[in-house]
Amino acid sequence: MEKQMSVDLGAGVVFHWITDPRFKSNRLSIHFVLPMEVARRADRAILPYLWVKRCQTYPDMTSLSCRLAELYGAGLGAKVDKLGQNQVLSLAITGLDDRFTLEGEAMLTQCAQLLLDLVQQPYLEDGLFSAEDVETEKQTLSDLIQAKINDKRRYATLRATELLLKEQGGGLDPLGTLEQVQALTPEQVTAAYHQVLKESRIHLFFVGCGNPETAREVFQNAIAGWDRDPKPAAPLHRYRAGENRRVVERMDVTQSKLVLCLSSGLTEEEDPFAAQMASVVLGGTPSSKLFLNVRERLSLCYYCSCQLALPSGVLLVSSGVEHQNVAAAHDEILRQLSLLQQGELTQQELDQAQKAVLNSYRTVGDSLSALENYYMQRILNPVIRSPQEEAQLLGQITAEQIIQAAQRIQPQLCYTLTGPEKEEG
Repeated sequence: MEKQMSVDLGAGVVFHWITDPRFKSNRLSIHFVLPMEVARRADRAILPYLWVKRCQTYPDMTSLSCRLAELYGAGLGAKVDKLGQNQVLSLAITGLDDRFTLEGEAMLTQCAQLLLDLVQQPYLEDGLFSAEDVETEKQTLSDLIQAKINDKRRYATLRATELLLKEQGGGLDPLGTLEQVQALTPEQVTAAYHQVLKESRIHLFFVGCGNPETAREVFQNAIAGWDRDPKPAAPLHRYRAGENRRVVERMDVTQSKLVLCLSSGLTEEEDPFAAQMASVVLGGTPSSKLFLNVRERLSLCYYCSCQLALPSGVLLVSSGVEHQNVAAAHDEILRQLSLLQQGELTQQELDQAQKAVLNSYRTVGDSLSALENYYMQRILNPVIRSPQEEAQLLGQITAEQIIQAAQRIQPQLCYTLTGPEKEEG
């Protein structure tokens, strides 16, 4: 079982470590957390992809690749994500632990230093990010945004979330828009880089089998020299129920996508466990109400699932349906929710939901990145629990608690992505 601890290093920097002797590698990562800004998302989002490309110490991809090979094939990764109403820029390196190297090389120290070199010594020309690099990574960012649009199931869920949360300050794509990306200049990107290093909240993670104190010391010594004036991250905010709306958007699609956004009624102070179990019973497994009834028994859709989105506290029911079945699928989804709210929950449904949830928690500890992601997604929570602790609490949720949680669920938005209107005549 892994052990997790955190320590505040000051100046808006927190070091987290999760140790587990089962691994033979370590993962080190830096996460820069800033409140989402509508107009500046792309300026920041391009940075991790520039960092991972090259730096002053390794000024081209060949020298950087050679360095990674020297570190026993260490791997680099860059990511842009969101956490509530915050944008998160992440850079990570995974490498073999010192104990398993051929001659006892200080792999952990060297990996930590490479990660810092990439961030604090980026490759600049005349004080600016290279125009060639910026143009290349603009295409990378554009491709990532376009991929979301091309995946219509994913796009429909993201678009519904954006429409629902827009008035309460959430729902924005952390990558920005295609228009923002195409307008980026080296000057904008460089200004965003300096702002990120100065103003962001920084979360450093060590996950693995080695000595976290080694990584902490390297990180702490380096960041002590940074010019820091950290701003508060946007706090945990859960969606407040409002008016129920319907939105229909049209694209050239052969299969309609129906997304229902439901308010869970959770407040920031509440644990989400009963609401999580309600979402699993409703549509989280192949034995759930939505799967067995909307998809299997009535054949109204190709897929139908439900998940609780944290930290917003919104339940998202996603389904793919034939155009002519949208209304029927919508009505049946809400009917199944109503049955759960009225107390229709068998012991078999409860047992299967608990088994599915517990199995999903057991897999968290199978990889370094999954462990890191688990804890990173909970840094805004009032209390951070281990996967084992959360699994135990979820397993103790009763049928009565699930029904009570379901009774607080309210439909908020019905979003339909469907085909173009047929012309008459």
